[in-house]
Parts: sequence; structure tokens; C-alpha cells
Amino acid sequence: MDELDLDKYSQTLKFGKTQLSPEDEDQFQFWYKFWAKKTGISLDPDDPKHYYDYRSSYMHGFNPELDEESGEYHWPSKFKDDLHPNRYIKDNGEWYDTKKDTSATLEDWLMQHMIRNTLEGNEIGI
Repeated sequence: MDELDLDKYSQTLKFGKTQLSPEDEDQFQFWYKFWAKKTGISLDPDDPKHYYDYRSSYMHGFNPELDEESGEYHWPSKFKDDLHPNRYIKDNGEWYDTKKDTSATLEDWLMQHMIRNTLEGNEIGI
């Protein structure tokens, strides 16, 4: 594998969630708690294990959709954090970036995987 371009991944280390006005935050909290209970996720929208910007999804009017096949809810990928575990997936032998809706590389997945596991204090396993 070629040398990894760390500058390419520097954005991954910059965290930030959408900021709402106090009034919008109150409405968001009501909306989020409804969906959290319905979908079975943490009642804390800022749970670091989410790797998702629920406030942005709310601001843009997106709700999760029920996947009939699995019976699970799926949130729009474009609001995933850069370190979301399912940001990069392999589909038909090709890597795909679900957040940006474009092709990706094994290098993208490896770098994201290593950064996320390091930040979580886990051993880096591949």
C-alpha cells in the first residue's frame, strides 16, 4: 500500500455538532426523544457512540425510515459523523462512502477505522 496521506484525513479529527437556538433545541429534544424511543437508540442525542448529527437531520427535516426487510430504522447517511462505523462499506467488491455517496478506497476505511478505535481506546484490529 502507498504511504497514507494524513492531511487528507485531518478533517476526521474535527468534531462538531449542529448548534440550534434554545427554542429549536427544545423542539429538537422532543423530536429526538420520540425517535430514540421508537428506534431503540440512546435517549442522549450527544452519546459519543452515535457518530451521528441528529440535530442536522432534524433541521433538514429528515426522519429515519423503516427498512422493511430488516425491520430496523435507518437514518440518512449524509448526517453521519466522519467516524461512523458504517460510513465506508464494501459493496460488490468495491468500497463506498455512504456519507458522501461516492466511491471510496480501502485506505479510506483503514484510516477511519484506526482513528476511531484509537479515540475509543480500543486495540486496532483489522
